Amino acid sequence: MVARTVRDVALVLQAAAGPDPRDPHSLPATSESFLKAVEHVPAKRRVIFTTQLGFTETIDPEIVSVCRSAVGAFREFGWEVVERDLAWPDPAPFANVLAAIGLASRLRGLEDRKSDIEPGILDILETVKRMPPNAFYDAYFERNRWCAYAFELFQHIDFLVTPATASPPFELGRSYPETVDGKPGNPSTWSPFLRSFNITGQPAISVPAGRTRGGLPVGLQIVGPRFADADVLSAAAAFERARPWPTEWTLEQLKNPPS
Repeated sequence: MVARTVRDVALVLQAAAGPDPRDPHSLPATSESFLKAVEHVPAKRRVIFTTQLGFTETIDPEIVSVCRSAVGAFREFGWEVVERDLAWPDPAPFANVLAAIGLASRLRGLEDRKSDIEPGILDILETVKRMPPNAFYDAYFERNRWCAYAFELFQHIDFLVTPATASPPFELGRSYPETVDGKPGNPSTWSPFLRSFNITGQPAISVPAGRTRGGLPVGLQIVGPRFADADVLSAAAAFERARPWPTEWTLEQLKNPPS
């Protein structure tokens, strides 16, 4: 979800969380209050900050600089923060299959309305038609095996912090940036970090970390262990207080955004 403040996110989760009899994967109710979680700084936590999950192709140096500076806020809380590269394998081979089959399933029955479907999506639908019948379950089991990399890491730390994206925002109408740090872009180049935790199902939040020299916003992603939603909200809210971000902009600020 997108919200102006971390507290707004907590407010929505407070209303939406809980079991749904129509969803066998929904979780039981909890006595945890997301709204209370955003009111305090968690006790000392162990944090890894990384710009390399193991398959990050390239990253804009300004993104690295802004995020590296931003994680200083966690050190101010007295938390242990270590920066290091990870060595996870690329999830794209199975993740692309799961995403494509899921998209095709959602659009089933609309094949005769090709003029209403974007060319890129049509290409995905055609790709799915050529997949073998076992493609989905092979990818599903690969996904389960891949999750072990993240779950094992969180046996030893409380939060993983990464940039939200590998490049600043790019031109409207493009699916991906033309280049990232001078290298040709592609559909997966600009966003290697967010997708990983859609795969694992871990709670993650992106908070404003700063701006590039050109005034473009940079996000910092905070990831926690599975089911630790309240802890992630608490960490994000503490960061937000330490590094406040204006929620309303004057005309002058829009013309000359702060760095």
